[in-house]
Amino acid sequence: LLAAPLAAQSPVLKRLEPAAVRPGATQPLTLHGDNLRGATNWWSATGATVVSAKAVEPSVVKLQVAVPATAAIGIYATRVASTNGVSNPLLFMVDDLPSIFDAGANLSLTTAQTLVPPVAVDGTTPSLGVKQFRFTAKAGERLAFEAVARRLNSKLDPVLRLLDSRGRELAFSDDESGLGGDCRLVHTFATGGSFENGLPFSLSMGCGTWGGNSFSENLNYRNFLNTTRIVRTIPPREPSPDDI
Repeated sequence: LLAAPLAAQSPVLKRLEPAAVRPGATQPLTLHGDNLRGATNWWSATGATVVSAKAVEPSVVKLQVAVPATAAIGIYATRVASTNGVSNPLLFMVDDLPSIFDAGANLSLTTAQTLVPPVAVDGTTPSLGVKQFRFTAKAGERLAFEAVARRLNSKLDPVLRLLDSRGRELAFSDDESGLGGDCRLVHTFATGGSFENGLPFSLSMGCGTWGGNSFSENLNYRNFLNTTRIVRTIPPREPSPDDI
């Protein structure tokens, strides 16, 4: 019997860090997935170009990308290619808010991550996890909050809760109309002080692989906190067959 050689597997994209690029900026972008060795040919519908690329390991590619200043705010598709083929499309954003990464340990009010708006936080959460963020606001100040997960094809079903320094709920948002299962809220603060922007997630998301399902991966989100204007609704943006 002759053993047939195994066919080379195409690259698979699972996650981008950060989940957004800024118009007019040259910035690092890390791709996570499988079979990424040699997958340094990156494409996106934004018109961004690759300045440098390095496949760190089969599951990680590090890029430096230049984004044109004319790139419109919104959600786009991206792919990578290697000699083994072209990856699946993955959704990411063009956004003009500065990005930071989730601190990781901000799973309770006592370990809440401090934010200074305007800012966007990129992160992941454990199954059924709760992410907490702390910030200060002045009396009469109006802040907008938005969680983007479903629109980036994440399995996460986010909920936003706004708490005061005593843990009392000031506002709540879940499955806002027109956001594809994501959430957004705007709040005017009657008094100043320290507040918590909790990002808990609905029980409909499941309970991880230990509970018999597969929702321990792709629980990614991008959480906005903005002061300069009400956060705009980010419409779904699907690539055309020609783009793909």
